[in-house]
Amino acid sequence: TNERRMPRRWRLRASRKIRWWKKAEEKGWDPKKEEPIRSKCDRWTWRGEGGAHIVLSYVGMDEKLRGFVLRLRKPDAPRPATKKMQRLGNVEQLLGERYAMKRVQVLLHPQDADALLNRHRKRSASHAKPVSIRSRKNRSKMVVGELMEDLAHPHEVPFLCVEIKPKCGVPLNDPRLPRHMCAFALKNGHKTRYRPADLFSMVEGRMKQAVLALLQSPGNNWRAFVDGQLKESWELPSALRSIVPCERKDATDWLAQIVVDCLKKEHLLLKLLELQQCDGGGVHEVNRICQAARGRWRRVVSRDHKMRVAEYLLARAASDCSLMLSIKPMVYSHPHTHMGCTSCPWTGAMLQYRLKVIDFEVKHWRKVETHLSNHEALVQRHRLAARGN
Repeated sequence: TNERRMPRRWRLRASRKIRWWKKAEEKGWDPKKEEPIRSKCDRWTWRGEGGAHIVLSYVGMDEKLRGFVLRLRKPDAPRPATKKMQRLGNVEQLLGERYAMKRVQVLLHPQDADALLNRHRKRSASHAKPVSIRSRKNRSKMVVGELMEDLAHPHEVPFLCVEIKPKCGVPLNDPRLPRHMCAFALKNGHKTRYRPADLFSMVEGRMKQAVLALLQSPGNNWRAFVDGQLKESWELPSALRSIVPCERKDATDWLAQIVVDCLKKEHLLLKLLELQQCDGGGVHEVNRICQAARGRWRRVVSRDHKMRVAEYLLARAASDCSLMLSIKPMVYSHPHTHMGCTSCPWTGAMLQYRLKVIDFEVKHWRKVETHLSNHEALVQRHRLAARGN
């Protein structure tokens, strides 16, 4: 009788919650029974930070957490995508299980989460006010984070790990802009010689030229870890002496050749390029569909329109993701199924490598308007530069 007196929307919410708990128990994760992680702030170090998340690496003595990174969502992060859109961005289904990173959801006390966020922020944001991940409504609720394997953690020495953000290799389809030019080249052409189209070309000479351009001006698109330590580009030649199996002065040339050989053996770049090409007709067409919905996804009735928006969001996620490539000398003849092997082109020494995709995040569909404004700003900048010349 009580269920009949309940409003219909309340009954729907209760049924959805019960179904969610059943699915969580089937997967073996129960937030009520799970013990929260309790660890001091000084046992975590800053590994990376984006617009929505911060990544921390564990440096303590707990064997359960050693070799893992913790991913926390910022309290002031943009609105995440809907659950249906997040399920579309499954790396295992789109790119293959070989390139997917396994994630485990964990719980943290709100006080610990606030302390971690306020301690490990970017240096540019050190003067900002302390943030709180708790709102007035859920100050006592646990914070859900994600534990992932730390590919840069040196299980064996010598060890090398490279993080590459390839960006979009598809040229812009806009008559107001020059042909065969991508957004990254138009926006950062005066800062770096890196061209995403060269990396996606699968031609050895062009790919090596792109990797060397990233080494010269890495920006946010290149990071290298030697034996677990982050190294700048000018520190790589001296740091690679323990890894380079031959005596050569130009160690960066060896590193670029090894990275190109590993990427050419895999089909990951071609799969990412295929996703980037299916952009749903462009940002103008997708923005027109989103504007017609007037802020509500339920108003998008046409199935073709929904598919276009989903394809565009997947294309943006494939353009903003990063690749993690870990390399170490081969110690046994039968590598793991998710590991590949290559040989040094100078000495013939066998190397093992792993290639994973990280930060493959599908954004909320309301971000399309922001993408359109950025595109128009790029067109305006190109017009001003053309007039100046």
